[in-house]
Amino acid sequence: MTVAWWLPSLAVIQQVCCADVGKARLVISPDGGWHQPAAANGDSLLRSESVEHEDARAEENWKLVLKAGKTSKLGFSSPLWTNSDLLNKDSAEDKAEDAKYEAFNTVPFKKIRMCVDEPKDNCVEHELKKEYDNAKALFSGKYIKDTKVDQKGILKAFKVKKGTYQDCPMQRPGFNIECNGGNKARWGYCNNCASQACQNNDNDDADGAIGIGIAGQSTTGELGAGWTAYFASPGGQCRANGKTHKA
Repeated sequence: MTVAWWLPSLAVIQQVCCADVGKARLVISPDGGWHQPAAANGDSLLRSESVEHEDARAEENWKLVLKAGKTSKLGFSSPLWTNSDLLNKDSAEDKAEDAKYEAFNTVPFKKIRMCVDEPKDNCVEHELKKEYDNAKALFSGKYIKDTKVDQKGILKAFKVKKGTYQDCPMQRPGFNIECNGGNKARWGYCNNCASQACQNNDNDDADGAIGIGIAGQSTTGELGAGWTAYFASPGGQCRANGKTHKA
């Protein structure tokens, strides 16, 4: 499958309350109101919800904006993150391939989710500190530090085997991150290799990165989604042999 990104649009009528708690739905609301975890459709997916819908709980309100396959097409340095060009714009949600949809340029949002391996499950949700006009506005901007990035959720969704990575607090978590050693991610965080000590400050040494739209030290080619060569290594060593695509 492909890693998919979904955004919920800001125009959803915010009528979500108590009875909705526990259901498999997630909605975006400008005021940070009630929301619930929802499954997304299409590998590494990005969706947003249209403000014109009255039912803020409906899965169809989520808009797919991007899919990252097991290629370098949507690596960190790809211009597709910062321009208005589309890619495979008619690609079916459940087809495993890179794609960038018109919603990337048009849908306003405050919450975002990515789903890995499954079209509408195995997702990580994040609420941004402010509203964005569209995904292009977010990813064409500067580094956004956000310590609320769901580290446990990312490790679980990406299925990184415990013991292969350094279990430390995140280094430079957020969006459009650029760490030392050439480790970068459009959404994710950096770390040291498994056998080294934790170094969590923004300017500390970094060996690897995990997330979507990534590049890394001693990593051949960039990745649309996954983790770089030093992020996780079999046996918990500090070797550049862990590069893993996720889709």
